[in-house]
Amino acid sequence: MCATPTKPRARVTLKDIAAHCGVSVGTVSFVLRGDPRFSPDTVARVQAAAKELGYDPATNHAARRLVMMGRGGKVLNQLAAVLLPAHFIRANYFAQLFQGVSEVLTRERYGMLMLPLLGWYESPEELPFLPPTLARGEVDGLIAFEAQRDAAILLERLSTHYDLATFPIVFLLHAMPGYASVIADDEAGGYASAAHLLDLGHRALLFLPEMTGSTEIANRRRDGMRRACRDRGLGSTALHELPIAFGPSFPPHHLDPAGEDAADHPLVAYLRAHPEITGILARNDAAACRIANLFARVGWTVPGDYSLIGYDDVDALRDDAGRNILTSMRVPLEEIGQTAVELLTRLIAANTTSAEHIILPTELIVRGTTGTPRA
Repeated sequence: MCATPTKPRARVTLKDIAAHCGVSVGTVSFVLRGDPRFSPDTVARVQAAAKELGYDPATNHAARRLVMMGRGGKVLNQLAAVLLPAHFIRANYFAQLFQGVSEVLTRERYGMLMLPLLGWYESPEELPFLPPTLARGEVDGLIAFEAQRDAAILLERLSTHYDLATFPIVFLLHAMPGYASVIADDEAGGYASAAHLLDLGHRALLFLPEMTGSTEIANRRRDGMRRACRDRGLGSTALHELPIAFGPSFPPHHLDPAGEDAADHPLVAYLRAHPEITGILARNDAAACRIANLFARVGWTVPGDYSLIGYDDVDALRDDAGRNILTSMRVPLEEIGQTAVELLTRLIAANTTSAEHIILPTELIVRGTTGTPRA
């Protein structure tokens, strides 16, 4: 036996709410959009009537949006786009950023359009088509983790759908001239990392940046390291640099030494050619863990033969008891994500853009991979 079809419920309009509580349609419209000019009693009456009648604000918003767009107006959709690498869910680094972003978007009652772009970092010129929601202009603002070269391509694509002079964008960890950004104080982080080793007695350090070695983050950290050397009366020869790859940087493969010939590894060869080096500054924790494993395979110890510092404080190097022993520079990734959303929603509410540049502090976490240099 078939159930009797339920009669569709009639759509509740603003006029219905106005008639129910005895105010004008205009008053209902303004109250439901959060206009602060009305008394608490009026707001309570309108909200109670809307709830009692089963009003669906999404229906009215869609109609209003079409009208506003036809008049060239701007409509708030309570939707932000977030651009992170496709592997963000598997990497502690990006997971912490995402945690901060999602917490504040939820608190501010914003929806999220995720753009996990696959292959974007390998071939940024092959940025795939923008999702229809973004291409239709239905997003209020964008949060993006992009270096300057990649950001320029992204902005070019966005400019075909948005007026970038009025579309709020906040960049995470990378500063893009002319746009808002929230970054870590990597210059201070580089300084504190190098200073820690130098103050332990090390006099020759090796910095291992990304393969390019020329990103804004690497440049800021390098500047800090060099300043730490100068402040202690050491010349430029105190800081060596070797851009080198250590395989995939993110779990689960970042600790896998398969395919690496430890004895012939470029890092091992460089250190043998420069015995004065006793302290190593890795580009991130994943690289530091891989370095420690590489050293173990050639019979070197940390910190007995080499002191080692990671960066970001998101991945652990564990001892036999399961304790994290990696000295690392902590970056407030979750707070950076939170601050970026707070800045973005503030710009959206003010219907403006900004080149505001917020810098959050880093913190050296000293554990067991740093000590006095070998004799």
